[in-house]
Amino acid sequence: MVHRDNNIKAYDYMIPKRRGADRFESKTGTEHLFFSAGAGMTWLLDMGSGHKAHGPKASFYVGNWLTPVVGVRGGVDYGMWRGASDMNLIGLMRTT
Repeated sequence: MVHRDNNIKAYDYMIPKRRGADRFESKTGTEHLFFSAGAGMTWLLDMGSGHKAHGPKASFYVGNWLTPVVGVRGGVDYGMWRGASDMNLIGLMRTT
């Protein structure tokens, strides 16, 4: 004889349903737009190759939040290397 009071009810242990994605209450134009900019110096260290260089670096990005969790971003990075005078940093020899 099986006692029904001791049986486990499977529906008490089910994984809860996933709630819907969060959304902004209003989504007008540039309300959730963001910018990111940076500037500084960058260094290429000599790791046995005989080449080391340095130079300025700048970046600018713009993005927009689509939801409170998901967004898109795009931008540009710019850097300029100043290194050894006999070889540039893509490995081509200069002829003088």
